[in-house]
Amino acid sequence: MPDETVTPESTEEQVQTTEVEETTPPIDGKSDGDNSSDGAETDAASEESEESNDDAEGTTDDNDSASAPDEYEPFEMPEGLILDEAAFKEATELFKADNLSQERAQEYANVMANKIADIHKGQQDRFETQKQEWEDQSRNDKELGGEKFEENLSIAVHALDTLGSPELKEVLTTYGLGNHPEVLRVFHNMGKLLKDDSFKDGGKPPSGKPLSKEERRVGAMYKDSSDK
Repeated sequence: MPDETVTPESTEEQVQTTEVEETTPPIDGKSDGDNSSDGAETDAASEESEESNDDAEGTTDDNDSASAPDEYEPFEMPEGLILDEAAFKEATELFKADNLSQERAQEYANVMANKIADIHKGQQDRFETQKQEWEDQSRNDKELGGEKFEENLSIAVHALDTLGSPELKEVLTTYGLGNHPEVLRVFHNMGKLLKDDSFKDGGKPPSGKPLSKEERRVGAMYKDSSDK
């Protein structure tokens, strides 16, 4: 065979071809290093998914172990607060629908009980404040109050004792209405209409003895402040 002649041009072509082959990227556009990184990320994602599944299974187990009982035991309530049967039934139906355990339901009951206690205390405080305001108005009334307040009070109490029933006295005491100046005024006028001579000497009952503290209490009619 004749000898092949190697020209400078053919040598340069071979060198260029080799360089192109070495620098040509893979078809998917990723190098071997990139493929290795993707594999690590896939493994990490797989492990994270398995951990999430384990957590979900643990949560389910916890819920199963703290599920609602077939019947709730009566809840513990603060002293003086009674949860009636209808309220208990309504509450437990809601608790059971949410699958609350006895312990968790008791926590909800505690919250409700504290709110109810706060409401009751607020109502009682307002009631006592209102009674005191009425008493102050009666003591400062132009017709009933002032220096003759005790005398006018005795006349009103005598009228209540003479004409009022035990049920009326209970209403006046329960709602504090005996402290109201207009209620006191009505019984005072009724007492004057009775025209009992024993009251002409300044507020003494038929026995001639001064009214005792209990008799002068507006609690049936009016609570005397000296009893506080």
